[in-house]
Amino acid sequence: MGYSGALDGIRALAVAVVIAYHAGLAEIPGGFLGVEVFFVVSGYLITALLDQELRISDSIDLRSFWRRRFRRLLPAAWAMVLATSVVTLLFWHDEAYRLARTVPAAIGYVTNWWFIIAKESYFEAAGRPPLLRHLWSLAIEEQFYLLLPLALAALHRAGVSAAQRAKLAVGLALGSLLVMGLVFTPFADPTRVYFGTDTRASGLLFGVALASVYRPWLMPLERERVPQVDALGAIGLLGLAALFLWANDYDAFIYRGGMLLVDVATVLVIIAAVHPAALWRTWLGVAPLRAIGVRSYSLYLWHWPVFALIRPQIDVPWGPIPTLALRLAIAVPLAELSYRLVERPIRAGVPQEWLGRRRREIRAPGDLRPPERIALGASSVALIAVVIGLVTATEPKQETPPAPATTSTAPTTTSIAGTTTTTAAPSDHLYFLGDSVLLGISPTLKGALPTATVNAKVGRQFNQGRDIVRFLDSRDQLPTTKIVVMLGANGPIDESAVSDMVGRTGPDRIWFVNVHTARNWGPANNEALAALSQELGFEVIDWASLADAHPEWFRKDGTHPDPDGQRALVDLIAATLGSA
Repeated sequence: MGYSGALDGIRALAVAVVIAYHAGLAEIPGGFLGVEVFFVVSGYLITALLDQELRISDSIDLRSFWRRRFRRLLPAAWAMVLATSVVTLLFWHDEAYRLARTVPAAIGYVTNWWFIIAKESYFEAAGRPPLLRHLWSLAIEEQFYLLLPLALAALHRAGVSAAQRAKLAVGLALGSLLVMGLVFTPFADPTRVYFGTDTRASGLLFGVALASVYRPWLMPLERERVPQVDALGAIGLLGLAALFLWANDYDAFIYRGGMLLVDVATVLVIIAAVHPAALWRTWLGVAPLRAIGVRSYSLYLWHWPVFALIRPQIDVPWGPIPTLALRLAIAVPLAELSYRLVERPIRAGVPQEWLGRRRREIRAPGDLRPPERIALGASSVALIAVVIGLVTATEPKQETPPAPATTSTAPTTTSIAGTTTTTAAPSDHLYFLGDSVLLGISPTLKGALPTATVNAKVGRQFNQGRDIVRFLDSRDQLPTTKIVVMLGANGPIDESAVSDMVGRTGPDRIWFVNVHTARNWGPANNEALAALSQELGFEVIDWASLADAHPEWFRKDGTHPDPDGQRALVDLIAATLGSA
C-alpha cells in the first residue's frame, strides 16, 4: 500500500489526546480513547501489509515479520525501560521496588495482565502511578502481532476469502465488545475491562476487517465517490472529537457500546485517509501532523514516565499548565533522541550492518578497538548495576495507621486544628459514600462513628455516587438515612448527579465534603459545590479550607491525609454532623 502520511496524521491526533488525558486536562476527559484509535490504525496497517505479502508470495514469512516488529517496537521500549530504571534508582529510590516488579512484565510484553493480577488501577487519580503503566497497550499490540500472521496464514491456506475473513474479524470484534460489557461492573474500578486483551481486541479486529476489504490503492479511482468518502471522514472525526470531549472513563456507556462508536468512527476516518483522491488524505497528511505521527510511538513511550515523576503541586510547586510545559520540555527531546538514535537507525538496519561487519573483523577479544572496549565495559557495568539495584530494591515502609478513637452515643469533645468543639451524636443511620480518601480514613471514622456504614471505592466518580443513592432510594432506605458524600478527588463534578442526589434525600439529610487535591479540577469542584449548596440548600463540609492551612497533613500525592490529617478530617465531619 505504500506510505500513508494521513495515517501518521491520525496517529498524531491520537497521541495528542492521550497526552492531554495523562496531563489531567479536564477539557479532554475522553483522551484515554486515543489508545483505541491507535489499535484500529495498527490493525489496519499490519493486516494490509500481511495481505499484500500473501497476494505476492502466497505465504507469510513469519520470521521476517516478527523480526521487523521487533526492530520497530522493542529496542525503543527497552531503552525507555532502562533509562527509567536508572533515573528511578538514582533519584526516586522509593519507587524502585514497584518498578522492579513491573520490569519483567514490560520486557515480556504482558504488562496489561500483570497490572490486572496486581490490581493496579489505571483510573485512580491519587498517588504516584506506576512508571511503566502505559506499556499495557503495547503489550496488547505485541500479543496481537504474535497471533495475527499465524491466523491470516491459516485462513489463507484454508481458502477463506478476504470478505469472509472480514466477517470473521467483525464477529470476533463484536464478541470482544460483548465480553467487555459483561465483565464491566457498575460502581467498580473498570481497570480489568480496560486492560484485558480479551476485552480490548475490538479495535485491532475492526482494523483487520477494514484492511481485508478496503484497499483503494488497488482500485481505479472513482472521482464521483470522493465527496462521499470525504463526508465519511468528516463524520468520523466529528464523532471522535465528541467522544474525546465528553466521554468519561468511568461511564458505563463507554464499556457497553461506547467503545464500538470509537472503533466505527476511526474506521470512517481511515477510509477517507487512505483513499488516493480524498481530501482528508491531504489534510491529515500535512507536514506538522506527519512529523508528530512518525514520532508518536516515541512520544507515547517517553511522555508517561516523565509525567509520572513530575506531578503538579506535588513534585513541583506549580499548577497544571506550567507543569505540562516542563513535562513536554523534557519528554519531547527524549522522544526525539529515541526516534533519531534508536528507532530510525535500527529500522534501517544500521546497527545490525555495523555489528555484522565488526563480527567478521573480530577474531579475538584483542581485536576490539580501545573505544569499543571502554564502551562495552562501561555498558556492561551499568547494566549489571541496574539489574542489581532493581533486584535488591525493598518495599518502602508503610506508615502505621492510627488506632481508631472510640466514642459513645453521648456528646463528645473533638479537637479540630487546635480548637475544641462539643458535638452530639447524630440521629438516624449515617451512610458515608466516597472514594479512596474516604477509604483511607475509614478506620478512624469507624472508631468515631461505629454504627455508620462506609461505602468507599478507589477512583469512584460522582455519577457512580448518584447511582448508589438511586439504589438506596429504590430500597426505600433514604427516609431513615443521612448521607455524607466524599467525592471529587478523581475528576470533575457532575452537577446533575449532585442535584439528583439532593433531590432524592432532601437538602437537610445530605452533606458533601469538598476536596483537597493536587489535581487541576479540585478548585473548580469546590466552587461548583459551593454554588450548588446555595442553589439547593445542602451543607458543604469545608475540608479544603482547613486542609489548605495544613499541607503537612498530606502524603506525597497531596490528596490523601496522613494520620494527623485523617483525625482532623474525621473531627471536622463529626463536629458538623453533631451541630446539624
